[in-house]
Amino acid sequence: MKSFLSHLECTSCGELFSHDQVIGTCTNCGKVLFARYDLASARTHVNPHDFIKRQPSMWRFFELMPVMDESNIVSLGEGG
Repeated sequence: MKSFLSHLECTSCGELFSHDQVIGTCTNCGKVLFARYDLASARTHVNPHDFIKRQPSMWRFFELMPVMDESNIVSLGEGG
């Protein structure tokens, strides 16, 4: 499994941060950060039909979630 998370972006000022950086809010303005993904690369490497074949949980969309290491996945049995 590979996440296509590329960076974090401030929702207010647009400042960019590395996804490897542990940060909760923008260091410039204190606003929320959004996870941004390399969707062009995801389109070439992930077949949307593969999602249907996976377990019915939110983790079936792993590639589009901000978790870089599969060992960091935590589940409480949530459904799809």
